[in-house]
Amino acid sequence: MAQTETAQEDRLRPGARLRWQGGTYRVLVLQGAELQLGCLDEEGADARALLSVVVGADDFALLDEDLQELEREQVADTRGLSSCRKLS
Repeated sequence: MAQTETAQEDRLRPGARLRWQGGTYRVLVLQGAELQLGCLDEEGADARALLSVVVGADDFALLDEDLQELEREQVADTRGLSSCRKLS
């Protein structure tokens, strides 16, 4: 999983608003790796999905109270850094 996805997961909590699969949702329950989402669209339906699937979707975005997209939290890519070793 990409570090930016992990950063987005950290911001998902009950009450958070998000866009996913063309719909607008509010997080109702976050239990382990699963989300229960309440649809905010008039013609939409509530959903249940894995957190990693939601955050990894191409159209996923966290939204503010006015349903405007929040800026994605940028996290430095540290995968290329080598581990520290104790010098003797």
